[in-house]
Amino acid sequence: MIAPHFREYWLFGLLFAIVAPLQLAWAELVRRRPRVRRLLAVGALGNGAVAVVWIASRTTGLPIGPDAGEPEPLGVKDVLATADELVCAAIVAVLLARAAVRWLIPSAWMLTAASLVGAIIPGGHA
Repeated sequence: MIAPHFREYWLFGLLFAIVAPLQLAWAELVRRRPRVRRLLAVGALGNGAVAVVWIASRTTGLPIGPDAGEPEPLGVKDVLATADELVCAAIVAVLLARAAVRWLIPSAWMLTAASLVGAIIPGGHA
């Protein structure tokens, strides 16, 4: 979704061009070092921050860009992507709290499956 966001507004494209590789790099770092609490916390905060920006863009509109202050429409893909980010942040928060969670892994797999189905649905915004 980097190219469409660059076409909309260069700063939106730049944000996507920075955030997407950071999210991928974070996931790989956590895969390699899953017990590094600072790494987990940074990812939870980063994913939470991205979700907050998305929520603002869909409720009040962002204060910058060509349609500043105008809420953007919802799309299946962007809702699922934001749900992924929020659930990821929540899972990490649970891990950091060291709570006993038998439902954690099945929930993560269910979210992944739903996201994959949403990703192949034609149309929708992201």
